[in-house]
Amino acid sequence: MFSEKKISEFLNQLSSNTPTPGGGTVAALSGGLAASLVSMVASLTVGRKKYEGYDALYEETIGKMKQLSEQFQDMMDEDAKAFDGVMKALKLPKKTDEEKQQRKEKLQEAFKNATNSPVKTAEAVVKVSEYAKEMVKHGNKNAVSDAYCAIELCKAAFNMAMENVDINLGSIKDEAYTKKVTVRCEELRETLNRNIKE
Repeated sequence: MFSEKKISEFLNQLSSNTPTPGGGTVAALSGGLAASLVSMVASLTVGRKKYEGYDALYEETIGKMKQLSEQFQDMMDEDAKAFDGVMKALKLPKKTDEEKQQRKEKLQEAFKNATNSPVKTAEAVVKVSEYAKEMVKHGNKNAVSDAYCAIELCKAAFNMAMENVDINLGSIKDEAYTKKVTVRCEELRETLNRNIKE
């Protein structure tokens, strides 16, 4: 698991000539970093008399960010596995018509898996952005810069996820599926933009 690696090990593997980890894994990592920053701001605020009217929000934020952070760590590995699935399908034999058809079906399935992974990352990132916005408004003012950093990470993570969605959608022949994913991603972008601008 990537989350169990040392930072130096992960960076070395990321910079190597292996196809994974790649941008999708980094998108999930960025989401996890954003969630951790939001949790930090809430942790630095909860229980302080100056902010006691929002203790329920801080406690909810800490719990939710812990949950999302764990999800992002899983997503880092899921994204890499999904891309590895595409590479595996590309290597399938294609000598006979039957092999060609089977390879085509496996590839389409793999591309969908490789699309679903960054969509899940984007969905989780949008959830983090909701709490990041609240920490900008109601978090410890001495840590507001960390809440803003979390928002910047959310923007970057979302955009990275969308790059991975777009490149995979271009290889998918199922128009109903591509339309459904496109509409969902547009909805998520609108929500994210609304969260970070309010």
